[in-house]
Amino acid sequence: MGSLSIRTKLIWLIILTLCVPFALSGLYWYQKSTVAIENNATQSSIRYVQQLNHHLDYYFSNLERTTLPIFTDPLIQQLLKVDANDRYEHFFLRRQIANEVLPNIRLSRPDISGMSIVRSDGSKVTSYGATSDQTYSEEDLQGKNYSIMGIGDQEEPLLTIARRLIDTRTYHSTGILLIYLNLNQLTKIISEVHLGESGNISIVNANGLILYHQDNEKIGSFISNDELQQFLKEPNGSFIKENRGDKNIVTHHQSPLTNLITIAEVPKRELMTDLIKLRNVAAASIALITIIALILIGGYSLKMIKSLMALQKKIKQAEMGDLTVRVHEGKQDEIGKLNRSFNNMVSEMQRLIVVVHKSELREKEMAIKQREAMLQAMQFQVNPHFLYNTLEIINSQAIINGEWTISRMTTALADMFRYSIESNNDQITLDNEMNNIKSFIEIQQERFRDLYVEFDFDETPLMNIHAIRLVLQPIVENAFEHGYEANQLKPDYLKITGKRDNGYYLLEIIDKGNGMDKEVMDHYNQAFHISDIDQINRVNDAMQSYGIGLWNVHVRIRLEFGAPYGIHIKQSDRSGAIVQMKLPLIVDESRQA
Repeated sequence: MGSLSIRTKLIWLIILTLCVPFALSGLYWYQKSTVAIENNATQSSIRYVQQLNHHLDYYFSNLERTTLPIFTDPLIQQLLKVDANDRYEHFFLRRQIANEVLPNIRLSRPDISGMSIVRSDGSKVTSYGATSDQTYSEEDLQGKNYSIMGIGDQEEPLLTIARRLIDTRTYHSTGILLIYLNLNQLTKIISEVHLGESGNISIVNANGLILYHQDNEKIGSFISNDELQQFLKEPNGSFIKENRGDKNIVTHHQSPLTNLITIAEVPKRELMTDLIKLRNVAAASIALITIIALILIGGYSLKMIKSLMALQKKIKQAEMGDLTVRVHEGKQDEIGKLNRSFNNMVSEMQRLIVVVHKSELREKEMAIKQREAMLQAMQFQVNPHFLYNTLEIINSQAIINGEWTISRMTTALADMFRYSIESNNDQITLDNEMNNIKSFIEIQQERFRDLYVEFDFDETPLMNIHAIRLVLQPIVENAFEHGYEANQLKPDYLKITGKRDNGYYLLEIIDKGNGMDKEVMDHYNQAFHISDIDQINRVNDAMQSYGIGLWNVHVRIRLEFGAPYGIHIKQSDRSGAIVQMKLPLIVDESRQA
């Protein structure tokens, strides 16, 4: 790919990142959406059938509650006890029931076509309204108090419901009440559910007898035993049924209350028609958007490549030395800005050639003057041994004259001078740095007679601790200059402690001056916690305004040894200051490496 042109790369990029992913994701979405549509159609059919079964359960439960008064009516109880040969009493009670009991029930339930009362032995006592020729006995209830028996075979199909009659005194079964229902109410309930244009709904009992079907000719017939076993094996579910090349979704649900099985059969294409149209419209929209995107992106990309190729041609001319070339800057987009930058660049190159030529002449002139200045500087150099010898002469003369104070200060000053200008490596051990700071303190004690100095170090040898030349002296000087003298206080206390702590050596320089403001201390500590070298360089200029002593010491330690070594101000207030310094141990192998 590295050797291909931008145009070829861009074409492959569009194909691999736009065309291929869109095609694969579109195919995947198409397949998944088809499966999802089928599942949604099936689930929708299942919900419709379950809803229909709930309505039927409510219908038959309400019918059971409606016929409850017949169950306890004294006239019904008395009619069942009358001798079958007593025709007068039988006729009298039958007429009284027809006038007093049945009108209220038939008025509230117009779907009841008729009723029959049957004794326990199966003999019919009486009938009212339209009834079926088929009779049932108490044994047909199979121990139930309320059951749907079957469908009659007369011209108008009647659904037969049986209800056990019980003596209210002895609680013994005395017979059954047969209720004959026309199918108008069932038809009304079922018609509220719409399953496509050609879908049909049927209701069968546990024996496979069709109690309801949109085709009246099938009412009273039986479904196949295989279908019945499939419905009974899985009370609730659905499956696909092949019918003359078409696929029908068959959904069934068996009511736990009545054991009736509601079956809905609807062509698959009818349930999925609207969803499939929506899917196809969405797929066509995605394809159209993809094509438009390809045209727009491709056209814009080719235009951008053309502009880049024109710029490339001008750059080659500039490479050959022709700095008078210019490109058309065009619009205010990135290509236009790039063209303007190229024009500015070649113009600046023309200017810089002139400037560089003049600069070379000035540099040659400066080099000559610099050599002359170096010769003059060499004439004024002073041999350091001359200074050492001079301080030794002063010390010897002070000893001869008995000026011991001058002798001690001269010796300390000579040691400090020798230590500060030694030419060996800047990295030393802590015992060397402590010897120098003791010389500095000795001079300060000659100035301030009341100064009390305390050293407190643990058993760690100071020669086993890394240090850098002149890192303690600026901190101690700050204590005298800013802690005491700047606040018009006489230096009277200074303490330096050291101990080994968690893999490093911790020094503390303690004084009892007035310290610095909390804001300044927090600013210092915030800068001290920076570990990245680039960030240290960025804040370096800002820290110079706070004073260069502490910051320079911290930066030298951090650049030499890295984190976590450096300075931290533990305390700085009116009661004094505590400045901490972390130094590495020589025995720390990770730091040596």
